[in-house]
Amino acid sequence: SWGNDPFLMSGCEPCAAPLRVAVLVSGGVDSSLALQLVAAAGHTPTAFYLQIWFQEDFRNFWDACPWEEDLDYAKKVCEALGVALVVVPLTQQYWQRVVAHSVAEIKAGRTPNPDMLCNSRVKFGAFVEHLQQEHGGSFDRIASGHYACIQRPQQQQQQQQQQQSSAVPDAVHHADMQLQDRIRSHEQASSSS
Repeated sequence: SWGNDPFLMSGCEPCAAPLRVAVLVSGGVDSSLALQLVAAAGHTPTAFYLQIWFQEDFRNFWDACPWEEDLDYAKKVCEALGVALVVVPLTQQYWQRVVAHSVAEIKAGRTPNPDMLCNSRVKFGAFVEHLQQEHGGSFDRIASGHYACIQRPQQQQQQQQQQQSSAVPDAVHHADMQLQDRIRSHEQASSSS
């Protein structure tokens, strides 16, 4: 089980359990695994699906985006884990903060990165605003299926010392290789069961 892997669980703060964690789910593998790991760490997760694609004026074009299928996958994962799922309609914020900016950049001859804008302006912008407005301070953490680095004040000094004494690309490569090895071992164990 993924929840028994110390390497994967190390990022889930199992010693701090139980924390209330808002987990962003997309219906994909990464966020589904993140949800499972947060629950396995002993935390109390609530899953949030950000509905950002549908725009009535663009129904014919945006129907090609399978958001309803993604939401269905997210629901099935949440049901299997016994986790509540909340759909958060952020279409207006997405269009104002990501699409409008991207269109303006393209018109100006530049190449925007909508995914990066979505992360900063919607997932960790409008969604955080939504959590504060609708849930106050009831969540201790936000988790997603995307990679992140948690910075705590006592760790910042240690990280600065490590960066001065070692090459960051080597450390990243080593961590990536460790993760790939763990995934392969889990895949092999699953296929032999």
